Amino acid sequence: MTGWKRPALVLGAWLAAAQPSVAVAQVADLSRGTCADFVALSAQERSQVALWLHGFYSGAALRAQIDRSRLPDLEPSLVEVCEKQPSLPLIGAELRGVVLIGREAAPPPPGAQPAPPPGANAPASPPPPDRPTPVR
Repeated sequence: MTGWKRPALVLGAWLAAAQPSVAVAQVADLSRGTCADFVALSAQERSQVALWLHGFYSGAALRAQIDRSRLPDLEPSLVEVCEKQPSLPLIGAELRGVVLIGREAAPPPPGAQPAPPPGANAPASPPPPDRPTPVR
């Protein structure tokens, strides 16, 4: 083999081996996904989707950072909410709060009585005095 053909063959073989294998692309339309779909995923896929949801909702809220302290609890929070309400959409106001705030923002299950607003059980203010207030 002449001097220039061997390096060309080696380079050609290396380039052929370095080409990525042909893989079938899979598209996940999360706008159609539900909590039931999320719970049915493998643990690794749930972790990836939870991280994607965090980025999606953070971006929608114009937050340019990832709160890494929330990530360990994010997937378990989503699983907990999704197991109770499998028909919830992944993209919607209900899960947005869970992703950005936490479990405390989870929507109540259907048929549950909403919690009273803060101060609803506070004693009423005293009645107004019987006499008029003096004018100054």
